[in-house]
Amino acid sequence: MEKTAEFSTNPLLGIEKIKEMFHQTYKAMDTMDRFRTKAIEAMGKNNQIMQGEIERARTYIERVRPQQAREELASDPKLAGPVAL
Repeated sequence: MEKTAEFSTNPLLGIEKIKEMFHQTYKAMDTMDRFRTKAIEAMGKNNQIMQGEIERARTYIERVRPQQAREELASDPKLAGPVAL
């Protein structure tokens, strides 16, 4: 009953409440947008780091593979002979 009396004496109370609800909604949307922007930036940095590590691993593998192949050839008597594979 008290709320009804408040609204009847001041109808702007309802409008002010609606404005406040919209303000809170906009504030929440801005917060989510900032979070999304920061998350995308962090993901981009993580991707750069991962690409660097993948390239580093690729270089390592390219350097080690020939050495391993030579060791395998040298240790396998079936592959020894006049024509080395």
